[in-house]
Amino acid sequence: MSAPVPGSGTTGDLLHAVCTDPAAPIRAAICAPGGYGKSTLLGELAQAYGERGVPVVTGWPAPDLPGAVFLVDDAHRLDESRLHELRALAERPDARIVAAYRPWPRPAALAELTEVLRRGRPLVTLPALTAAEIDQYLAHGSGAVPATVVAALSGGVPRYVSRLAATFSGPEPPIRIPAAALAPFAPELDELSGDLRTLLLAVEAGAGLSFDLIAALLEQDAETVAELVAAGQATGMLAADGTMVPLARLAVAALGPIAQRIGVRQRLAALQLARGGPVLPLVRQLLPDPPGQSGPAGLAP
Repeated sequence: MSAPVPGSGTTGDLLHAVCTDPAAPIRAAICAPGGYGKSTLLGELAQAYGERGVPVVTGWPAPDLPGAVFLVDDAHRLDESRLHELRALAERPDARIVAAYRPWPRPAALAELTEVLRRGRPLVTLPALTAAEIDQYLAHGSGAVPATVVAALSGGVPRYVSRLAATFSGPEPPIRIPAAALAPFAPELDELSGDLRTLLLAVEAGAGLSFDLIAALLEQDAETVAELVAAGQATGMLAADGTMVPLARLAVAALGPIAQRIGVRQRLAALQLARGGPVLPLVRQLLPDPPGQSGPAGLAP
């Protein structure tokens, strides 16, 4: 099953507008963290246009197709020249363009493009899935999947819901998270900068979003840490409140290089000790598991 997309609010309004009048000009911006269904929504739009005979363009160089609609994914990754090209296209009275992007990074050229796209239509945002939406999604799959466990582990992130649904089987939650649910995180973690990976390891270790502690760990100022937090939230691994989505936390614990994971915890413990803060939570997971308890890939926190 593909990752689910919330079907209400601005998402439903956009799909309804396309289905009702596919020949009309359209400018729309879709903003959400990674894994929240931007690509899936663009796919649904492409299907809706295609079924109504409207040509769809998704890449460069853009062919000259009269009446075509331009669907742009990952606009935050585009260079300045292409963003300017898209803005010029969006400025036309007959523009037909929908662009999806993450909330970070936010280069000036992307902000200029999205300002044009939002003039006639509210920004389309994709929130986390509700418990009811997760239950409905799982009901269409094969087998009985524990919806409450999926909701708790995924944090409502559609991509994580899909990964769990594809690897869970039977009505009872597994003792340990299947490796297949964690494996897709490996390339995603590899794409991150070294400082962002360290931040995620620090949050996984229990440092939370103590900016002064993480700033000391990274030897960076608070403003840089704030940017890294925004980058972490844009990946979908950190929730809006800065906590780590449980499935992502298990993946970081299981897939993060063990030497780096230990090093981060040791440095955090030393910083805490120097400040007179508690260190046991930072080193507890480095101790051997008591008999009968699961390790970092288990369901227990």
